[in-house]
Amino acid sequence: MFFVKLGLEDFADGRTAIGPNNIAQIVIMDTERDTKLQFGQASFVVKESVGIIRVPVVRRGNTKMKASVSWTTVADTAKDGRDY
Repeated sequence: MFFVKLGLEDFADGRTAIGPNNIAQIVIMDTERDTKLQFGQASFVVKESVGIIRVPVVRRGNTKMKASVSWTTVADTAKDGRDY
């Protein structure tokens, strides 16, 4: 929520006045009902010697809800226990 207040500049012509309804309250409604979790990017390329890789997870949508993620790996050309 925030407010907008009308005011006159110093160079006003003297014939312009601000009326009694000079402050407006603005309420931003959170219209996102769901939380979306996704990776920061679709793929990562790292050197074999890196040791640790950070894979960002991005949260979008309704951030007022609690959210958590679990993860697992699926081996392809790199093998679990050997390459990572």
